[in-house]
Formats: sequence, C-alpha cells, structure tokens
Amino acid sequence: MNKGLLLASCAGLLLAYACGADPLFVGESDAVITIRAEGVNYSDYATYYMPDDIIDLCLQPRSGVPSSDAIGGAAGGPAIDPGNCFATDHLSDPDILDAIEDNMAAYGYERVESADDADLAILLGHVSRSSWSLAAPYCFPNSYYSGCVSQENNPEISVPYRAMVMQMIDIEASEGDALESVFTAAIHQLHRTDAALGTESQGGASNVRSEIWADAISVAFAQSPYLNDGGHN
Repeated sequence: MNKGLLLASCAGLLLAYACGADPLFVGESDAVITIRAEGVNYSDYATYYMPDDIIDLCLQPRSGVPSSDAIGGAAGGPAIDPGNCFATDHLSDPDILDAIEDNMAAYGYERVESADDADLAILLGHVSRSSWSLAAPYCFPNSYYSGCVSQENNPEISVPYRAMVMQMIDIEASEGDALESVFTAAIHQLHRTDAALGTESQGGASNVRSEIWADAISVAFAQSPYLNDGGHN
C-alpha cells in the first residue's frame, strides 16, 4: 500500500514532504510528522484497541526480513546491538495515552478492551536509539502486540532519540505477522531542561512536558482531518 504524502509541522510551520524527495532527518526542531496511507477508506473504522504501555524502539534491521520474536530481530540481516540503545523517559506516558484517547474520541472513535473487537490497533513506541527510520521495517514484541510493519513505501525520513512513533494498524487487513499500517505519526520534542521549561521542581517540569506532548498529539490529529471520516460519524 502506497503512502505518498507526508505533512510535517515544525516550529509552527506546515511543510509538505512528498515521496521521492531527498531523505529527511528531523532532529533540530520540534516536529509532528503524519503519513497517510493512500487508498484507505477511513470510514471503515469505528473502534480501536490501544495497549496501556508505550514500548522502547531499539532494534531496527537495515536489511533482511524482521521477525516478531523480538523488536527488529533480523532473519537474513544484521540486528542492531541493544547495547547501543538508551533509556527513555516514560513519565509522560499516561498523559500521552490520554491525549490520543481524547483526540480519537473527538473524531468519534470508540476504544475497546480487546483487539478482537477492534477495527484498528494503535501501537506506540519511544525511539531509544540515535535515529529511527520511518521507511525501514520493524516489529513489536510478542508480549506487546505481535507483528511487524514494513514501512517500505514511506518517505525516507528519520527521527531521533526520544521521538515517539505511532502506528494505526488495520486489524482485519493484517495477515499473520504482517501488520497493515494505515497511518503513521512521529512526534519529536527537543529535550528541554527544567530551567528552560521555567520551573525548578521536577514535578512541575514533568507537568509541562506532558502538556507539550498533549499539544503535539493534537497537532497530529488536526493535520490529519481524513481520520475524521471514521469513527461513529
């Protein structure tokens, strides 16, 4: 399935990025990137399943076919050494999940408890390596949500450490380990010290960071109005 148009909102500017353009690395500004799957009728979707955890994205093969036995385990290609991956901050995870749920509800989607009862699965990960390609395959661990996304038709875009990647998976269209992604989003927030956030307390800084994440997630949905074709509308 082709994914041809990408919209990136960087530092308040709305930019268009089309397939075939030079590779793009988003690393020196805040950015909200969304990729729409061509030919998808979003009105087919009304319910979604979303796990309560956001995983770390560490392993991503540069060649070979990945296996869902591990994130990015590469059968026929080199795996990435997990020793090269870094710890990520999960303090804002509950607020990120709440913000996604709020935006999905605003578009009329219903969150359900089981993937068996859902049209979509929303899968989330924090990048825990120096960079992450939105055009390379990777897998989710079996303990989280078994399966792999190919991303082969995505634009050549890489996001850095601490970015969050979101996949919307068409559950019915997925076959075995091959997950059919119908929407990809990546959000990168520049790391800000407590002083830069204007607060001296760790709790205060955490609250501000959560608000920044919530605002960025709202931008991702606002620049993807086609998602509003789905839900109970």
